[in-house]
Amino acid sequence: MSERSARGVLLAVCAALVAAAGAARIPQFWADGATYHAMAWSLAEDGDFRYEARDIYRVRRELPSGPQGIFLKRSSGGLTVDRQAGFPWLRRVGEKEPRIYYAKAFLYPLAAAPLVRGFGTRGLLLTNALCLVLAVVLAYAELRRQAPPGPAVAAALLLFLGTVAPLYLIWPQPELFNIALVMAGLVAWRRERPLLAAVLIALAAYSKPYNVLLALPLGLEPLLPGRHPRIAKGLAASALRGGVLAGTVLLLFGLNKAVTGEMNYQGGERKTFYGTFPFEAQGVTFGNSGIWATTNELGARVEQADGAGMPAPAPRGAAPPRSGAEMRASFLRSLGYFWVGRYAGVLLYFFPAFAALALFLVVGPRTRAGWLAVAALGLSYLFYVWAIPDNWYGGGGTVGNRYFLNLLPLAIFFIPRGGEWAVAASGAACALWLAPVLASPVAHSLHPGDHATGWP
Repeated sequence: MSERSARGVLLAVCAALVAAAGAARIPQFWADGATYHAMAWSLAEDGDFRYEARDIYRVRRELPSGPQGIFLKRSSGGLTVDRQAGFPWLRRVGEKEPRIYYAKAFLYPLAAAPLVRGFGTRGLLLTNALCLVLAVVLAYAELRRQAPPGPAVAAALLLFLGTVAPLYLIWPQPELFNIALVMAGLVAWRRERPLLAAVLIALAAYSKPYNVLLALPLGLEPLLPGRHPRIAKGLAASALRGGVLAGTVLLLFGLNKAVTGEMNYQGGERKTFYGTFPFEAQGVTFGNSGIWATTNELGARVEQADGAGMPAPAPRGAAPPRSGAEMRASFLRSLGYFWVGRYAGVLLYFFPAFAALALFLVVGPRTRAGWLAVAALGLSYLFYVWAIPDNWYGGGGTVGNRYFLNLLPLAIFFIPRGGEWAVAASGAACALWLAPVLASPVAHSLHPGDHATGWP
């Protein structure tokens, strides 16, 4: 296949992805979609991510069932526009007038806001499609450095599209946005643009904090033998990359602090709302509606007993306390389920990535970039399973391992020279296996466990 033909295939498939996203319709919300949908609309029409009465009416107008499962937080101390305050026409929100904000990262809805303003809710799905297209195109560009056009385009397309990833085109949340950021960051790293790579990985880390682990290749590479003649120079290069990454992350969380009064977009007084929403009816407020929520804790709380043998009190909204033995057992089981579990295993939902890793480890040839990508995958794998042993796959409502989507771009660097067709074939087999799920993405998103109760 010529370069021109390969690019034609790539263009046709990418156009089909955008067309499919543009034709899709969301009948109701699932997972975190309600929050990102309302937040994108608020940014598109109001220029903020503050929750107000008009926001709930805007959602109800499009989807009568409302923003089921929306995450909101109440806080004060942020800055607000006040034309009476004088230059720069800003004042700080006082403690006696706390406001309600969306309790999610603003980056994805901000990126989608222009398309939402132009195309409505479909703008979110078009953003997803464009992000997936970007990831595929960058993957192809990277594989062309080691393979002819035919195997490169086949491996690039099927590594992403021969998995569960295309189902997330219709999810109005940042899974595919994160894929694009991570893919762009890794490609920038390989093209000797380390500071750009640090910024892109930082954006992905703000959107999903665990993505900071994907900066491992970026920080470790300057310290490897042969990279720099003196260790001091390698340490300086690594520190500079880490500083740019940390500075970008702090800047984004600082913007969150400036707007809402809190750095953590999931911290403070946070609630999930179903059925009844603040300001929708007279007398309905943040305080007297919704369900208190908290970010999952690490470790067990049962052993943290007081003198009477009672467990330490749980924070408001926390899950029931669990013993250390139960946590350890869950951790050990999840180490295997991560790879072979029927609900979220990499083998079933991301088989081409699994095949690429196996080829890299067993057959080779193995490159330094590949080993660094393997190290990032291994660190992320262990951290996910240890830190959130019951939620490493993305929580209830996910199809496959939603969090592994962030790790999928690493697989580009596993593919050994000459192994592109094998990875493409594994992607085709996985696509065939997942065909019933991919053919009905809305139905399987609304009923995410049904497909795992029997054979396809």
